[in-house]
Amino acid sequence: MTIAEERAVAPIVAADDCDPDYELLCDPDIPCAPDNCNPDCVPGYCNPGWLRRATGFLWLDLTRDCMLHCGHCYNESGPNGDQKLLPVLGSSASLMEPGEWFSVLDQAMRAEVSLIQLIGGEPTMYAGFSAVLGHALNIGLKVEIYTNLVSIRDEWWEQFRHPGVLLATSYYSDDPKEHHRITERDTHRQTRTNIVKALGLGIPLRVGMVQVYPEQRIDEARAELVSLGVPPNRIRLDRERAFGRGQRDHVACDPNELCGNCGLGRAAIGPDGTVTPCIMAGWLKAGNVRTEPLEAILNGDGMARATVTIPRRTRTDVACDPDCVPQNPCDPRDGGDACDPATPPSECNPKGQK
Repeated sequence: MTIAEERAVAPIVAADDCDPDYELLCDPDIPCAPDNCNPDCVPGYCNPGWLRRATGFLWLDLTRDCMLHCGHCYNESGPNGDQKLLPVLGSSASLMEPGEWFSVLDQAMRAEVSLIQLIGGEPTMYAGFSAVLGHALNIGLKVEIYTNLVSIRDEWWEQFRHPGVLLATSYYSDDPKEHHRITERDTHRQTRTNIVKALGLGIPLRVGMVQVYPEQRIDEARAELVSLGVPPNRIRLDRERAFGRGQRDHVACDPNELCGNCGLGRAAIGPDGTVTPCIMAGWLKAGNVRTEPLEAILNGDGMARATVTIPRRTRTDVACDPDCVPQNPCDPRDGGDACDPATPPSECNPKGQK
């Protein structure tokens, strides 16, 4: 039986009589209502399988290297980011090679994943970026590339024009000085120029905006993006999330800072192969693709345990942010009714980086 078939016949159990076999998955305290973030919800009932929705989207966190050094970056990417990451991972740690990512992509196809996002750091700084992108497209995956658009090689534009490619970027201000203040690099011109180029080439583009300062020129930046040709419904605003350099004085690893839909139909794979429910939930480890098959991790108890610790949101709890996923069904701009932040088939992107 396929995952889709299993989902179709998943038992529905009354909320006050949850099946004890689903103790981790069926929480009677999780409200079920038509406006709940659970798109499979039946009013008044608790579906014990809903936390194990088939994974259709994966983040591939290729690298922590980035030419920028944003003060709000959720995973502390920046120059020499990979070198700084390795000691944190442990003395025997190493980062995934392109061939290992090829294997992950092949497994993702077999697991019925349809969309991936290449992210980092700055994914284009990964040595095997073009090869990983090419392999994903060759086997039929749709790919979103979340890039700061600072330094794009000529040959990459041809790959980006592939019908299976989507682009996403971050933009902080129409004022180069303010943009510089946030990214700590003088790169506003490059990002703006490449936004214009991507639009001119007809490449689908969405833009995430993160408000770091109260006085930040968010409205002016949005107006500029629209004037350049970015569709208004492809621009998303989020706040700074308290992870990485954005943690500041906030408690570490606070699941309340997550959007609430991590692990529901999506998962992330880090630079060393570690699988988590979300790119922002790096402490919730479910397994590692170097030691276990991807599908086994996605459907395993480790992912279930990680996912159930994340507070779920109703649509009235919070705005459906951050902007982690492309074409998010939770995004009213796309006409969907599921609250799904941050991944391609979603546009709620907790991505406070770039």
